[in-house]
Amino acid sequence: MTLGLSGVLMHPEAVFRLEFGEGSPDEAGRVFLTPLEIAHSISYALSDRRPDEALLAATQNGKLNSREGVAVQVQRILEDSDIPKPRILRFFQEYFGYYRAPDVFKDEPIIKAAGYLKYYPDHLVEDTDRLVLHILEQDREVLKELLTTDLSFVSVTSLPGWLKFAKRRVDQAKEKGEEPAKHPFNKKNKLHTHYNFPVEEWSEEMPLKLNHKQRAGILTQPS
Repeated sequence: MTLGLSGVLMHPEAVFRLEFGEGSPDEAGRVFLTPLEIAHSISYALSDRRPDEALLAATQNGKLNSREGVAVQVQRILEDSDIPKPRILRFFQEYFGYYRAPDVFKDEPIIKAAGYLKYYPDHLVEDTDRLVLHILEQDREVLKELLTTDLSFVSVTSLPGWLKFAKRRVDQAKEKGEEPAKHPFNKKNKLHTHYNFPVEEWSEEMPLKLNHKQRAGILTQPS
C-alpha cells in the first residue's frame, strides 16, 4: 500500500495542478493554458471537484481554445443548480471570517449566567451563510447589499425540526389549554435574542427584517 502510494506521489500532478500553457506568449508575456488545464481551472475554481463530462468533452472538440468558449463553460456551470459550487460561498466565509465563530471560546458558566442553556455558534454561521446565498441569488449590488442589508435569517437551522413537530406541539398545547408556540424558541434555543429580534415577529418565511437602527449588513451578524 505504502509503496503503491509512493509511486503515485512521485508524479507532480498528484500534488500540484500544473498550469504551463502552450503556444507563443502575447505582448504581456502571457501564454494561453492548454484546454485540459483550463478545464481543471474552471472546475476547481467553481465546483471544487474534477471536470465533468461536458467540460472534458470541450477539451477534445476545441471549445476551450478561446475566451468565448471558456465563458460558455463557466456560464453553464454557474447556471446548473445540480452542480455544487461550495467555493463561491467559501470565498465570502473566508473574506469576512464569520465561519470561525464556533472556534471562539465561550465559558459555559457565563453562558448559563446570561440565561442560555446552550450556545449554538454553528447555527449563527448557518444564518449568515443563508444570507450571503440569498443576496448572491438576487445578484444586485452584491457588496453593497452585504454591507447594508437589514434582512437576516434567524435560526434557520431550527426551522426543519420545528416544522416537523409543529402539529404535534399544537395538539399538545390544546390538551393543556395553552396557546401553541408559533416559533422554535424556548429556554434551550434562544437564538433570536442574539439578533435582538422580537419572538412574536418570527416567521418561517425568511429572510426577516431586523431593526435597522441596531443592525446593518453582514458585519453586524451575530456570527
